Amino acid sequence: MHKPLSKKEIKDLNEKFASQVSNKEIVLVLQDVIDPINVGSLFRIADGLGARLILTGQTPIPPHKNISMTSRGLERSVDWSYIETFEAAASSLKNDGFKIIGLELAETSKPYSTYKYPNKVALVLGSEAHGIYKKNLDLCDHIVCIPMLGKGPSLNVNVAAAIVGYQIISL
Repeated sequence: MHKPLSKKEIKDLNEKFASQVSNKEIVLVLQDVIDPINVGSLFRIADGLGARLILTGQTPIPPHKNISMTSRGLERSVDWSYIETFEAAASSLKNDGFKIIGLELAETSKPYSTYKYPNKVALVLGSEAHGIYKKNLDLCDHIVCIPMLGKGPSLNVNVAAAIVGYQIISL
């Protein structure tokens, strides 16, 4: 019979699982992710991945009521920064040894599940309406995508980030 875990049991289980995943360093880079609810969700995802966030452009930043509500307060504990331009963020990350991986549908996209992720990954997430801008795609080292089997062209940005983020740490 299955029973829910206590808070201590959850903590112990998560510590056990954490020892079984890769120790890759992940940064989620948000390029003009406009909806603060999506930003709040991305704080929760970053927390779950042990990642940090870089918010760029028009991405709303904490403190923000909708970010805090959706993130359940995790914007206070997740390491994050705001850098005005994506170009400056990408340059800084490359100087720190990160590979810039765009999550986008492009001619050069490879399925996210077949790509071999390096130890230092900056996963770029584009705006809800326009994706990653062409000028920013050109700054990415590689592009991955989530193949869609239905009629829709893509998933919500936070859902896509969770799928690819957990793929990165599971390898």
